[in-house]
Amino acid sequence: MKNLSFLPEFLQKAYVFQGIEAFANLPYFQKDEEGNLVISPQYRRPVIDMHTHLCMAFVLPLRVDMAKTTEEVQYYLPADAKIDLHKYQSHNIPNMKKVKRDLTIMTLTKRGMRTTHTSANMLRDMDRMGIEKSLILAIDYPILSKNSEYVLQQCQKHSRFVGYGSVHPLSRGVEKKLDRLVELGAKGVKMHPSVQLIRPDHPKAIRLYRLCAERNLPVFFHCGPVGVEPYISRRRCRLIYYQRALEKCLDTVFILGHSGALELEKAIELEKLHPRVYYEICGPGLRSLRKLLLSVSLDRIFYGTDWPFYHQSIQLSKVFITTEDFPNKEEVRDKILYENAKNFLENYLS
Repeated sequence: MKNLSFLPEFLQKAYVFQGIEAFANLPYFQKDEEGNLVISPQYRRPVIDMHTHLCMAFVLPLRVDMAKTTEEVQYYLPADAKIDLHKYQSHNIPNMKKVKRDLTIMTLTKRGMRTTHTSANMLRDMDRMGIEKSLILAIDYPILSKNSEYVLQQCQKHSRFVGYGSVHPLSRGVEKKLDRLVELGAKGVKMHPSVQLIRPDHPKAIRLYRLCAERNLPVFFHCGPVGVEPYISRRRCRLIYYQRALEKCLDTVFILGHSGALELEKAIELEKLHPRVYYEICGPGLRSLRKLLLSVSLDRIFYGTDWPFYHQSIQLSKVFITTEDFPNKEEVRDKILYENAKNFLENYLS
């Protein structure tokens, strides 16, 4: 058994819940009159979610009604699943094969869990958790996908959404595609080395980051291995490749989605190497998140949820729990949940 004596007592205890409803046992949440989990009034504050997605499509056009509200959202970590807050978040998902099927073959259909990943459902969840705005991230391949357009269309319809588009580094006409994203309202670019099948330090990826800097577009990385991807994808997401990319692009603003995931300690070191790197905290368990909060500038940390993979309450609870003994905990929580993201978005929304 690991020696946990260096941790405060409240982080040595277990935090295991049977489903999202059990989060109502924490002081941070309660149930409304209809039995839905909502944030407790005393913990309600403005929140900005810096990591979300909507239903995506590949090969065929998107055939899901984004204005539709369904009775329940089918999160990839099911709402009734066992949730251990000490685990890396994706390691709680009980049926990863079902998730991968929904993200691949089911994108060719009008069926699956993905049909509940709509704008209307996200807005409803945001209301329940006190989330003011959500940053929505698109992922595209060089051909046969138009997810950036779908995301940015939703952002034009809903003022509470901010959109980051996607340009694959191996695409033809990268500069024109970036300019087109800007015309459509994109405020940044998402890069997912695992899904897009390209290392973050590939020469054409480096060129993309530099072109983003010229257009004042931050780059949002899926950063680090998460342990549920295929071996080759895991290798592609090693932190050394992100480090090389950052070292070559000092003028580009980078957000490290998942804060390096299972290589969080290596990601912490990147703050020393790059003047414009930020950390989005969805994924790491309580102890890893605590280490991050004590190791990097609190001004560089963003709350994110990876909705619809996970319900927003999971990451909210982690922020509240890990900061419980901070002498200035309310100030720290406001920074992580709102102020940092608000200031960042104001700088990159022009």
